[in-house]
Amino acid sequence: SFQSLCTQCVRALAAPVHSTAPSLLQALPATHWATMQSAGDESRYVSAFGTCLFKSAEECRHWLAGDLSDAHYHEFCTTVAEKLAETITENFTKKISRVSDFGVQQLLLDIKAINSMLVQLEATGDIHHNPTPSPSIGADKGPLERLIGMLKACQHLPATLASGFFLMVKNGSQLELQKLCDVKNLSRAETRQVFQAFEVR
Repeated sequence: SFQSLCTQCVRALAAPVHSTAPSLLQALPATHWATMQSAGDESRYVSAFGTCLFKSAEECRHWLAGDLSDAHYHEFCTTVAEKLAETITENFTKKISRVSDFGVQQLLLDIKAINSMLVQLEATGDIHHNPTPSPSIGADKGPLERLIGMLKACQHLPATLASGFFLMVKNGSQLELQKLCDVKNLSRAETRQVFQAFEVR
């Protein structure tokens, strides 16, 4: 039946992703972002995640060729991309407490790379055809785009953190701004100044 076919598709695409996702999600909070002294190419866990994602999508597409419509395959890949984006963002929000300036640069590089993979997967479900990104994840609407905006704002000095936050994060909340203050390890006095700027925006 069609339902059975969809179930097979879910298992084929999700299984290898789920087998790698724990290592990816553990790498984010486990990395010593606060003591990082340099930033360069994307981290190894990003490449491993991309390889897993690309391979699983390709295998699922090949296995079910002719049996699953493009529309349904696209819908499933969109769901996978959105759920992974939400989980990665949640890991940053709840498990990463301090990040150095170099750590912010490296984390921004890694998240941009992951986001690019998920946007491409979400767009059509066929990551080998360089699709035009769909708006459901892109255009500042998805969780990773929001996280990228927060990381860009985090590169500002304490005196300009609030203005950078307003510029980079649309409709930013006090909780998100507090997270950036925590990430930058600001003093109470510096945090107070940031929120004073937030209140008079």
